[in-house]
Amino acid sequence: MNKIILTFIGAHFAPFGLGGRKISVPLGISLGLSPGVVLLLAFALDFIQIPIFYLVYSGIGRLIFYTRSKSFVARIAKLARARTSKAKTKQKKNRILKWAKKVGPFGIFVVAAIPFFGCGVWTATLLAYITKTKKPLAYFLISLGILISTLFLIFTTKGFLIGINAFFE
Repeated sequence: MNKIILTFIGAHFAPFGLGGRKISVPLGISLGLSPGVVLLLAFALDFIQIPIFYLVYSGIGRLIFYTRSKSFVARIAKLARARTSKAKTKQKKNRILKWAKKVGPFGIFVVAAIPFFGCGVWTATLLAYITKTKKPLAYFLISLGILISTLFLIFTTKGFLIGINAFFE
């Protein structure tokens, strides 16, 4: 049982987009973990990422990540924090920031709930940071998205496994 849980955790945090709840939930169900355990583990593992990503986007990240990185995410987050008039003009013209402000809190929930690559906790936290959503509301919306997405993946996987078993019997 411990090996299965460690495999679940490893699949959840696998690098290069090969992990996350979209991989670990079906893996955990197919390895025999109960849906309740899978829900609890997936929710907890996703939830602990929220404060880590907030740190990356704000204080610690500014020193380590943004100063050395020319990545797309770093530029957008830096632009969202801008305070000068020149930067504020850039903010008004940026399509991504316009979209983020347009979708607002509902967008944070939807992005957290979609179980596809490019969506999830990381992107929802970035969206919450860009739109300057209050942290308690952002935590609630992201947590709700995690819960809905995990339940969807559990039910889909269970249904798929029942269908496969019925087909081969």
